[in-house]
Amino acid sequence: MSDRVQYFNRIEKKYLLDEFQYLQLFDFLKDKIITDVYGESTIYNLYYDTSFDLLIKKSLERPIFKEKLRIRSYCLPKKKDLVFIEIKRKYQGVVYKRRFSIELDEAYNLLDINSRNYFKKNQISKEVRYMVNFYELYPKLILIYDRIAYKFLNEDIRLTIDKNIKNRREYLKLEEGDSGKLLLKNKYLMEVKTQNSVSLWFSKLLSELKIFPIPFSKYGEVYMSELKQGNSYDKILF
Repeated sequence: MSDRVQYFNRIEKKYLLDEFQYLQLFDFLKDKIITDVYGESTIYNLYYDTSFDLLIKKSLERPIFKEKLRIRSYCLPKKKDLVFIEIKRKYQGVVYKRRFSIELDEAYNLLDINSRNYFKKNQISKEVRYMVNFYELYPKLILIYDRIAYKFLNEDIRLTIDKNIKNRREYLKLEEGDSGKLLLKNKYLMEVKTQNSVSLWFSKLLSELKIFPIPFSKYGEVYMSELKQGNSYDKILF
């Protein structure tokens, strides 16, 4: 297990853009932003939840406090590749993310509720195991999307654009590839991440382009779409 541990505390706002809004916005921002250390990547996520989807149900109620647990990779991983295990909590509008890197096969083992042979090396890994046992968590959903990550040149703002968001409920291993159902057609999901509020000029620009913040969860959108289609995944899936 790697010692690489990361902590993030920030405000995150999400926006859905159509093609026209996207082109307009980035035509204006092209001289004000650069790609950050992650640049362009395809992100693979495996979300854990209870057999009756308790975490996503609670999240959709928009409570003061909510949390989720996932494995994340910034490329298609193999079993011995390093990935991140992430605990993401939101309290009163502020996101608190804690994560550490670990080999993928070790991540599966640590998050396997039936495992008795797992290794806890840091505080976050102990919290992860506590969540798994407390909620009785299982692998429930794969989410994959293409992301471009930017940072502003003169301001402490990070901006990401996600597209080609796909999901699947079967083959719940990250190394199984990028197959899945398309979640959003002809839409871009933008996330703006700051330590404080964004600048007035940027807020005005978004308003002029009729780009407004919305409550949005990729996992939540999948779950609600399934409910509308009459599909129920309130059961354990492997």
